[in-house]
Amino acid sequence: MYWLADPERKLDPLRKEIRETLVEEMQGAQHEDELQFLTHQQIEDIWTRQRSQQGSYFERFAKILRLKGPTKERVHLHQLRIISTLVWIRFDQWTQYFMKEFVPEDRGRVDGGLPFDERELRQMVFDFSRDFFHEQFRFLPVRIHEMKPATYTRGSSEQEPEHQKARMPFLRKDKEEVMHERVGIKVTKEKIPPQHMFKKSGKQINEIQERIMAVKSFPASRIDDFTLEKENLELLKDSVKPNPNILFSFAAIQIGRSRGSARGYIISNLADCNLGELLFGLCGRFEHRKAKFTPYFLFSEMKGVASAIQWLHDGVRKSETNEIIRCTHMDLKPSNILIFWDDPPETRWKISDFGISDVRHSDRFGSGDRPLTFTRAKQYPAEYQAPEVEFQKDKVGIPSDVWSFGCMLLDVVALIIGGPDAAEHLQTLRNKEAPNYFYSTADRSLKPQMVDWLRVMHHSAPWIPQTSLLIQDILRTDYNQRPRAHRIVKSLGAIIDQYEETDMHKSCPWTQDPESLRGTAPILTPLSGSTQTPSTYTAPDRLFPHFEIRNNFEVSSFVVEKFGVSTKSRMSLEGEWAVFRTVELAFAVRIKELPWQKTPVLFKNIRETGVLLKRRSHQVEAVAAAGGFVAALFCPLDPRNVDFKKIQIRGSRHDELDFRGPASGLSISINGDCLIHRDDGELTLRRLGSQDEKSLKLKGAILRTAAFSHDGNYIYAWSRSNHFDYWEIWTSDGDRFPGFCNMLINIDTPRGSANNILVPWRGTQAFNGLEPHFLTIDTHGNGSIIGEEGGKLNRFGFAARYDGITHGSVIPNGTAAIFIRRGHLNSEPGFVLLDLSPSISTKWHPSMREVDISSSFIHYYDPKYDGFVLQQSGAEIVAYLSGPTRKPKDAIVIRKAVIAPP
Repeated sequence: MYWLADPERKLDPLRKEIRETLVEEMQGAQHEDELQFLTHQQIEDIWTRQRSQQGSYFERFAKILRLKGPTKERVHLHQLRIISTLVWIRFDQWTQYFMKEFVPEDRGRVDGGLPFDERELRQMVFDFSRDFFHEQFRFLPVRIHEMKPATYTRGSSEQEPEHQKARMPFLRKDKEEVMHERVGIKVTKEKIPPQHMFKKSGKQINEIQERIMAVKSFPASRIDDFTLEKENLELLKDSVKPNPNILFSFAAIQIGRSRGSARGYIISNLADCNLGELLFGLCGRFEHRKAKFTPYFLFSEMKGVASAIQWLHDGVRKSETNEIIRCTHMDLKPSNILIFWDDPPETRWKISDFGISDVRHSDRFGSGDRPLTFTRAKQYPAEYQAPEVEFQKDKVGIPSDVWSFGCMLLDVVALIIGGPDAAEHLQTLRNKEAPNYFYSTADRSLKPQMVDWLRVMHHSAPWIPQTSLLIQDILRTDYNQRPRAHRIVKSLGAIIDQYEETDMHKSCPWTQDPESLRGTAPILTPLSGSTQTPSTYTAPDRLFPHFEIRNNFEVSSFVVEKFGVSTKSRMSLEGEWAVFRTVELAFAVRIKELPWQKTPVLFKNIRETGVLLKRRSHQVEAVAAAGGFVAALFCPLDPRNVDFKKIQIRGSRHDELDFRGPASGLSISINGDCLIHRDDGELTLRRLGSQDEKSLKLKGAILRTAAFSHDGNYIYAWSRSNHFDYWEIWTSDGDRFPGFCNMLINIDTPRGSANNILVPWRGTQAFNGLEPHFLTIDTHGNGSIIGEEGGKLNRFGFAARYDGITHGSVIPNGTAAIFIRRGHLNSEPGFVLLDLSPSISTKWHPSMREVDISSSFIHYYDPKYDGFVLQQSGAEIVAYLSGPTRKPKDAIVIRKAVIAPP
């Protein structure tokens, strides 16, 4: 039997070598094994690539197994995925089982027959059947086929669901990049491998580069929503005359059949941004595109959106059956109007998201040119929904879409007149009367402050009066009196034609100053709820005149090896400490005492130089550091005692506190006072040396975050309840500062990838009349500066124009803040600078811009694990980053860089 065993011995090192290559080239999220895959093109390349003098893997494999002629050709053409799977599962019966059960042509076991079901594999008396069944999907990523149209006569397209274990071909290096998430449904940005998309005809789309697409994912709990949206999209597809302002999704894929585990994916072309982001200047390439913003351009795009609504309402004629399909969208709002800057031949605004749309055959709409078609409301009352959604749920239909369009037109008019600031100001006026709808719940009419704003703006441009009349005509309480879409298209066209020869082709006034980001006066929201009269806007001579970040800077590092895996880090507010935590322990080192060196050190060799916090049978929940103190919150491992927590304090003074109750965060002041972040709408204050605790009741039910001031004399808290955000201050004794700030925040703006962050800031001078205490930025891009004026708290609002802001710190002199923006699919992490200088603040909003840097300092930054802080060293600004290293995974690093000269 030696001659049989010999090939197996020869195959063993080759199998290991091939498997290592498969591991190295595996695509998908590296931290989630069930998402990894290899494309057919990659598999072919791995097996046939020439490797120096040894030849390709397949040639060596075939030689050892004595595969020749047609048999060798058949294995190459039709079994590379099978043998890749076998190599992956460490199959070791090649000369006997493989040659007998897989190679013979009459067995019919080829790549085209994959996936093999588990029962078939067991019937083969195959020792590796279970492993093969689970791992074959790694080499069978889903192929994305263009959605086929459906008709009422034929019904939905009969596309078979993919296998429950099938893997989507998303080229993620790390976690998914979420653009929007709501009630379990996520929209992510994904890369699709080349040659992995197919047209309706079955023809492959031959691309040499990956394509970036938007993917809407539906979990098992929302599979009915996926099915409805898929059917709506199929019905709208394949019309005789498609409308260019409708987004027709490319594919809809269901994975799994079981109702409890099936999930769905709708794949569409990726937009540059949506109208909601454009209104507030939050979209990508906004600065490069704003010069294109003329009244003519913006009106023309809104006319295009109106024509798309007309196309939906009046009927879509199907090319195959000649039947007419009509659609009421039901959820028109800025976040569902997608913007494609370079959609040939020009920019296009497209209507998207037909998840709750009412799509019917024209016969079911009734006969004639009846203006109304009603259905039961599938949407809850919201900002851009019509009054009948709330008050007459059986009378929701075509006029409701018209109302939503009128609201968006009003927003766009504000953008034309005054840019993102005017849009934000209009939102603030609307929010003064809760809820934040465009209509008043008292009489269901357009809110009077909206009407007043239009009247005040009458003389801003010659086209305003006619546009104002059109908006008020659209936003009528009685849906019977609202114009239909074709009338709106005609009216907008008439306004464009009438004023085209005047100033409609001139750039909007707020775009004229190339340095400016905002166009109207700032909005101060005092405790009383009234709004200050805006001062006259005067643009500064130059943005950011007081502070600049170096383009290139040297980075010093201190690396500690053999620390532990799953490490998280944070920096103390003043930059004295870097604190690292694993599940079992917390370790803090004083930054000034570090030996900045290139050679890594072992944790055991520096353990005694830092502060170690550890408790038997407990895990670390949170850490904090300030001044001479380091603290850790410990939770028992025993689930029966999970509410009995311990707090260890080390440093200038040792202390140990008992705490009972739900808690998820911890803060400590430079005086050693502890603040426990509870999960029940409260904070608990423990003064150093005292066993007494004081409960600080929050105005909001949900704590966003809290912190001590730099000097430890104040406690800052930010909470939320329903639609309101609350900002509060206490003294370190637990006494509430007079008053609080609250604001109805627009959460319909798409959630970005930023964190909710609070940055303490005691400015040396007043900022726009405020003595500042702290600033916050939420995930929707709402920025707030909280300070005192006349003994009470006030909020100064601004728009955080860069998505992905995750960490921030104010430089010690208080004139600027620096934030880290997380990296995206095609960009590395970067710095965002917020100018807070007093000379700017007297006439200008806080101004943000991204800093173009070329440095490895933040190349591997991850907000989930890393800490960040700024420190002043003489006349220089020093930035520190701390966190785990990528390789090795059990090491930690602290990086230092002088990022700004005096």
